[in-house]
Amino acid sequence: MSSSRSDLEGGFTLVELLVAMLLLAVVLAIAGGLVIAATLGERTVRTVTGTSNSTQVAVEQMLSRFRAASAYRIDALGSAQFVQARVATDSVSGSTGWRCYAWYFDPTSGDIRTKNSTAAVPAPTATELSSWTLLASGVRSSGTASPAGSNGIFARTGRTIALDMSVKAGDQPRLTISTSATTRSDSWTGDTCFTAP
Repeated sequence: MSSSRSDLEGGFTLVELLVAMLLLAVVLAIAGGLVIAATLGERTVRTVTGTSNSTQVAVEQMLSRFRAASAYRIDALGSAQFVQARVATDSVSGSTGWRCYAWYFDPTSGDIRTKNSTAAVPAPTATELSSWTLLASGVRSSGTASPAGSNGIFARTGRTIALDMSVKAGDQPRLTISTSATTRSDSWTGDTCFTAP
């Protein structure tokens, strides 16, 4: 038995190698596309979830203060809104005290800022506003609760305050939040927490 030279030389032909490389390239392209899509999807979910969570915390903070308020008022300052509330607080000794809260919504910047004090919180100047706590940004009115022609996110009906806004969530559709809270009472005449804007 004699073996030919081609039988002794094992291996793949050039065509077989090219086909294998082409199949490997197709598999890698598909796998790469799946990894990129999963990464982009995860980033979108993280952005929307982060925006949703931080906005819900800000809204819940405002609503809890409104519910505990003995009174509140909403004033228009140009296109901005200035909200003041007198909120009951419990002290360590068990006695009830009062704290003055204020929120400022600027539709131009889309920021909601807050400040609280034991004394009245007056409407801020542009310089003072930067020292207020930023609750949310990228906010605008969704237009259903605010008065016609208003850019506001706060609206008042008797003892009820409505909060109606949409928040920017990266490059995704805006998140819309529409809710309300009712205060305990509505007697703010002569109250030390309220100042004329």
